[in-house]
Amino acid sequence: MRNFGYSRLFAVPVVAAIAFAAATGAFASGGDGDGPSAGTAGAPTEAALSLGFIRHLAAQGNSGAANLPKLPASVGGENPLVGQATDLDGQPVWMSASGDRICLYFIPRAAIAPGGGCDDARIVADKGVTTSMVYSDQDIAFAGAVPDGVESVTLKLHDGSEAVARVDNNAYAIALKGLPRSVVFAKADGEVVEQPQFARATLDPGN
Repeated sequence: MRNFGYSRLFAVPVVAAIAFAAATGAFASGGDGDGPSAGTAGAPTEAALSLGFIRHLAAQGNSGAANLPKLPASVGGENPLVGQATDLDGQPVWMSASGDRICLYFIPRAAIAPGGGCDDARIVADKGVTTSMVYSDQDIAFAGAVPDGVESVTLKLHDGSEAVARVDNNAYAIALKGLPRSVVFAKADGEVVEQPQFARATLDPGN
């Protein structure tokens, strides 16, 4: 997931950038390093429209929102369809679609600009994606997008505890007191997906 907060693909090296982004409200880029695909701008692709919330936005014609900060083109700011999918501690969590790119972004607590991330719609519609803003190892704002038909996700933390987050409009968000080891949910067809998350229960890039 191309993140401007945290990428689940890079567990430890980018954590310092996450903390900086959360503290300053700046965007920190992460991801697999490849450039945007040809379908990242414009009308949502068939893959993007496989998500119920994106179909809803497309039917309403929600292109942009007055209260949504303008995002860089590299993270889905090219006039995407956008709307509030869910909330975290009373603050909106937005989902957008621009071509084949699905983005989640949010401004938890005292942050002054969004954190979040983007990924290919086919990945979101198949296995889901996650993003987070990390303030400390005991204060993490965590969000994700999942396929149609998922009602809740279970987050398994490194300390052995679990937390359950409800899904609204293909999205969920939760405040955690520790780093998740994995995210588990059941798809509409009964397939159970377990997404590995952070490799270590530490925020120290030197460990």
